[in-house]
Amino acid sequence: MTRIVASTTEPLLAMMWRDLLESAGIAAQVTGAASGVYPGLPQLGEVSVIVRDEDYDEARRLLDSARAESSEGPEPPTP
Repeated sequence: MTRIVASTTEPLLAMMWRDLLESAGIAAQVTGAASGVYPGLPQLGEVSVIVRDEDYDEARRLLDSARAESSEGPEPPTP
C-alpha cells in the first residue's frame, strides 16, 4: 500500500520532494491532476508525493529535515 507523505499545488515543489526521497533510496511518485509541469500556465488542483507505507516515517523525517535546513519555501503539509 502507499501513503501520501506531502501535498502541494506546486508541481515543481512536489518533484523536488520526490527527487530528495529517491536520492535517499525511498521510492516515491508524484500524483494528482496537475502532476505535469506546464510553464507559464496556472496549475489546477493538488499534487501529492506518495511512498510505500513502510517508508512513510523515514520520508516524513527527510522532508521535515530538508525544510528545517531551508530558510525559504513552503513546508510539506502534513496529510
